[in-house]
Amino acid sequence: MGLAILGICTLLVVITDFLLTTVAITDRKLPSRWISRGSWQALRRLLPHTSGGRTVIGPLVMSSIGAFWIVSTALSWLLIFQASQYAVVYSDTGQPAGWLMDLGYVGEALSTLGGGNSQPGSAGWELTTVLVGVNGMIVLTLSVSFVLNTTQTVAAGRAFLAHSAASRDLAGEPASDLKPLADLVASLNSVPHALYYSSPDPALRLPEGLEQFAVNWLEHRGDLRGLRTILNGLPNFEVPDEADDQEFLTRLRDWSAGFTF
Repeated sequence: MGLAILGICTLLVVITDFLLTTVAITDRKLPSRWISRGSWQALRRLLPHTSGGRTVIGPLVMSSIGAFWIVSTALSWLLIFQASQYAVVYSDTGQPAGWLMDLGYVGEALSTLGGGNSQPGSAGWELTTVLVGVNGMIVLTLSVSFVLNTTQTVAAGRAFLAHSAASRDLAGEPASDLKPLADLVASLNSVPHALYYSSPDPALRLPEGLEQFAVNWLEHRGDLRGLRTILNGLPNFEVPDEADDQEFLTRLRDWSAGFTF
């Protein structure tokens, strides 16, 4: 029974992390964000600093989050099914299936595949299997929307940087309307994983681009008023109010370096 209680607790943690990451707009430090950060740190040491490496590092970090959710959910349900020896039985003999077959059964239920060599041992476990299937559908559906939201944020960031570059090419000041930047920073707070995407084109690398935008803003306007208010909302970026503009840029450069590949 202890394993089942551990499974329930783990499942609640995973579901909370999953819902806050995919549905809620929050900047809380969640397990999936620790996973993504750890994956990023490892991949930028392992991958070659080439065009191909820059193209795949973002999707690989996103894949690590998906793998964390899937594996954690499956293992949590596996532990829950250990509450009874007869939670899952062989279809032909009615004998207990054991850990390995239990894991296969949970995987089939989560993916709604069915058709395995095992079955629930009672009506209660049949109903529990329904919950496993619903859990699997929710993970699949919201994961797709989460990935879409992240890629849209990446696209919005690159569009903002391209617009900024065009403004400079036309001998104008950096975009005077900060509404697009405010939208971008709000999106990054919701899906900070977008910062792990890189690009073969240096002009389209988001963290470095935001730093350069601030440098250009200071150069053309003489101060960072207005801009600091928005950039202070970047995920995991904190600058004391009393810091001057140069210190702000230094800290922004350090923040950007943490996402540089």
